[in-house]
Amino acid sequence: MSNLNYISSLPSTDDKRLQIIRRDITGGQNTRKQATHLEENELALLQNVDIGISGERLKRKGALQVGITFGTKACVSLDNFVVDGEIDQLLVVDGTYLRKWAGSSNFSNVKTDFTDTTYASMTHFKESGLSPDDVMLIQNETDNAFRVDSDGNMQDLGDTNTSPPKTLVNVWFNNRMWGLKDDLLYFSDAYAADYSGAFDRTTNAFRIPVGEERGLIPTRDLGLIIFGQNAVWALSPSLVPDPTTDKPQPIDISRGCVAYKTVAQVGEDIMYLSQDGVRSLRRTIQDKLQGGASFPISYNLKDEYENISWNYIKKATAIYYDNKLFIALPVKSAKYNNRVWVYYPAYGTWTVITGWNVGDFAKYIVNGEERLYYADAVTGKVYQAWTNYTDNGTAIEYIEEGRGEDFGLPLHKKVGGEIEIEVAAAGGDYDITVEAAIDGSEYQELGTINLTSDTAPTLPVDLPFKLSENYMIVEKFHLDNLEAFRTISFRLSNDSANTTEIKVYGHNVVTYLEEYEGEKKL
Repeated sequence: MSNLNYISSLPSTDDKRLQIIRRDITGGQNTRKQATHLEENELALLQNVDIGISGERLKRKGALQVGITFGTKACVSLDNFVVDGEIDQLLVVDGTYLRKWAGSSNFSNVKTDFTDTTYASMTHFKESGLSPDDVMLIQNETDNAFRVDSDGNMQDLGDTNTSPPKTLVNVWFNNRMWGLKDDLLYFSDAYAADYSGAFDRTTNAFRIPVGEERGLIPTRDLGLIIFGQNAVWALSPSLVPDPTTDKPQPIDISRGCVAYKTVAQVGEDIMYLSQDGVRSLRRTIQDKLQGGASFPISYNLKDEYENISWNYIKKATAIYYDNKLFIALPVKSAKYNNRVWVYYPAYGTWTVITGWNVGDFAKYIVNGEERLYYADAVTGKVYQAWTNYTDNGTAIEYIEEGRGEDFGLPLHKKVGGEIEIEVAAAGGDYDITVEAAIDGSEYQELGTINLTSDTAPTLPVDLPFKLSENYMIVEKFHLDNLEAFRTISFRLSNDSANTTEIKVYGHNVVTYLEEYEGEKKL
């Protein structure tokens, strides 16, 4: 019999339908794994995305300048001066200036002749004999320590044996001022009336081998946590501290903290930027007790970590707000903090923010509401953060890049199908761009989703009106024009200067196994 060729194939396309549904992205951004190995709730990129609510993601909130621009120098310190019985003051240090803001109008000058330094810090403490007794310590490592009261009265605390040491790292603990300078932890008299004479720097100091000073955090169970560049220690001092009997205890002597202002209280934990990433004190202690490998909590942010501008990492700063840790740091050779990592403790996951240049963070209460603020790392401006929908009028670039989807069949080719995306109507003429990339290639645009709904009200609208949560837009995009693929990834993006919320609920993808053709001989 002669050789005859015929084509054999699998059953019809209807029998080879593959489908995925993606709603939950609380796994956050993960660049530690190759995209096809990510978990179903992880993404390769979450830029300017808020994942605080499971089952949806939002374009993150923006920033709004408060007051007018007050200078041309970078802001190096921002803090909330809490004054008992009076309106709190938001203090900022920029160049040679110390300025204050009381929740409205513009910043006013408190002091104009500090030395212009790269770093500065402010610490709230108490002073006997004043009413109210709240005062703020101002330090920049060059000038003598200064204290300012709620009326703006300044006092030079000198630089003698009885003065506070010149250091950026200070804290109010057990009714005393504490200051860390290299390996020496100094403490003042209790509730002093004049801190220029409240120290004895010869005898009233603990020697703790942490290296260059980085942070001090008071705790309920461990006393005072001392962070240096090389190590982390704890000290639980007596009511009257005694360096001869009160013994510091090591917590982590293999690594320390790299930036002064990244030590932050996060619930019952303390987090800080270390040499290998953001660390949790509780997890570090637990790993030490268990004798296992110890990884930073930012382990998944591999690409972000590799982009850190280490020459300027001491400028990094962090704050815990709205159940999230915000940590600003310099990346890609920047000389100031131009990237913000956002940690969600409830999920143990991360997203990233672009568009903010952060000199320092602070929380401040206005009309009973606690708000987040940041001082500009480039010029004399302060912004309310995590508010409105643009960065002071500049559009925010939202980008999410998903995992490499193989539909559970990594070795099989797929072809055609469609992606269906569910978004909330935004009440404005904004578009979300939808793109796809096959087998790790470049992204190709599939189309755009317009967020205007025929049934949802377009803002502005006459009041009153009822905005239902049922205004959902569902759009489908065909994949037929793409070549056959083993894996496919999707990217959603929006760069509108939107004035209403942009929300994505999720997406569904349907595709088909490529019909197999094999040659047989008869």
